[in-house]
Amino acid sequence: RANDLTTPIPSRFTVLRLAEDDHFFLWSVPDLQLDGWSWPLVFREAATLYRSLTSSQAAALPHPRPYRDYLTWLNGQDPTPSDHFWQTTLAGLATPTPIPVETLPGPRSPRRTAEAHTTLPAAAVAALTTTARQLGLTLGVLAQAAWAALLSHAAGHPDVVYGSAFSGRPTDLPGADRIVGPFVNNLPVRAQADPAQPVTTLLRQLHAHLTDLTAHQFTPLPRIQDQSAVPWRFRLFDSILVFQNYQVDDSLSQLGPDTTLTDFAGPIHTSFLLTLVITPGPTWDLLLIHQESACSATRAQAILADLTTLLQSFATTPDQPLA
Repeated sequence: RANDLTTPIPSRFTVLRLAEDDHFFLWSVPDLQLDGWSWPLVFREAATLYRSLTSSQAAALPHPRPYRDYLTWLNGQDPTPSDHFWQTTLAGLATPTPIPVETLPGPRSPRRTAEAHTTLPAAAVAALTTTARQLGLTLGVLAQAAWAALLSHAAGHPDVVYGSAFSGRPTDLPGADRIVGPFVNNLPVRAQADPAQPVTTLLRQLHAHLTDLTAHQFTPLPRIQDQSAVPWRFRLFDSILVFQNYQVDDSLSQLGPDTTLTDFAGPIHTSFLLTLVITPGPTWDLLLIHQESACSATRAQAILADLTTLLQSFATTPDQPLA
């Protein structure tokens, strides 16, 4: 059902007793209440309370800033510098970047979206990590560059714009990294994937762009589109990349050796034609969520295959031309 924002606590907790010593605790919470960065904060405090209850000792919980402090900070921001940044960033853009989908004939399945999966093997991830360290970059930048290169190849043009999810937490608000609440924002990223230039040039340009963008990541997407020449009948981007570089830390293990954490398992619905979700680790899980009306399962797997080829090439030959 729809979230009722007038309800004080929209979370729902359910405990299922499966056997004498086997219980299933289910926490359902809307995205409007928490973002991915908040989950480790919540689990860390839950582990602290658990240890307190099981050891009969007082719990020493931290005192994070309330979410209302962020809203106060947000209301106090002068939008002029960010408007100028987005006007400059999106100058000359009149239509969204074409994406590598297809027009499918006939009736489609009633399901709006479908999913394709692949895994980037450990050897490739290790090579990517080495390359990132040598260049002084994050793995997220390499993932962004691969997606930009794929879109550029499909569009037949070096200038591409795609969406990316950002944490949204301001660096000039002390304690923002410990606030529990929704901050994440989807923003346009513009890249110049010139096939004649080496991959390292694309990587460094993207790194500089993403660094500059950080100061303006709180800007609402509708306001950003107002700063562009893209008509409102279009969106700024039809594809979005989510690089999930947050992880629930080891605090969960402090709930006891018999406790395991299971994430939501089920279809993920988005309004974008393509949504790429990368979950890093020793191996990378690559999930492509695609609109069934625009992309077949075969095409989705081909996109993931191309992406893994790019990532592996970036890891081994970053000095070669992008072409």
